[in-house]
Amino acid sequence: MSINTGVPVNGFPPPWTASNVVQSYVDPWGEVWVARSSVAGGQWGRARDWLHAVIYRNAAYTMPTSQTVIPYDTQLADNFGLYTVSPTYGFTVPIAGWYWVQATCNGNCNATGQYIQGSIFQNSTGITNENSITSLTGGGLSWRTWNDVFCAAGDKINAQAYNPTGLAAQVGQSNTRLEISYIGTG
Repeated sequence: MSINTGVPVNGFPPPWTASNVVQSYVDPWGEVWVARSSVAGGQWGRARDWLHAVIYRNAAYTMPTSQTVIPYDTQLADNFGLYTVSPTYGFTVPIAGWYWVQATCNGNCNATGQYIQGSIFQNSTGITNENSITSLTGGGLSWRTWNDVFCAAGDKINAQAYNPTGLAAQVGQSNTRLEISYIGTG
C-alpha cells in the first residue's frame, strides 16, 4: 500500500503553525493528538506520549506552618507549556481528559512526631490528602500523594503542603516536585 505525498494520513490536519497554543485532534479511532507550533514544528503527536510535565523546587525553601501552595521554581520537563507561575505554581491543563498527578515534598525533621501534611488541588479544591509522620528524632521525612483526576481544559492543578514547626524542605528534582501526565479520555 502506498500513501500519496501531501495527503493527510488518517485525516490529520496539517502541522499547527498558526499560534503557540496547544491544539487537539481526535482521529477516527478515538486517539487524541496534540500539536503546538513551538513543539516539533507543529507536528501532531499522541497526547498520551507528549503531555507530560514535571516541575520542582530548586531554591532553598522553608515549609510554612499553614497549608500554602508550594512555590515550584524550576521546570524539569514541559514541552507543551503546562507550568504556570505565581500565584498558582502548578499546571494549566490544555485539553480535557484523565491525568495522573503526583506531588512530593521531603523535609528535614529534628524531633519525633513531626509531620508534613499536604494535598493536590484542582481549581482550589483538594482532591488528595496525605500526612507523613516520623518517629525519628532526626533525619528526613517524605510526603507524597497521587491521584487520577478528570480535568477540563483550563483546570489548574497544584500542590499545597505545610509543616507545623516550619522545617526546611529538601529541594531538587527528586524531593519537592509536582508531575502530571495525560492518560486518556476514559
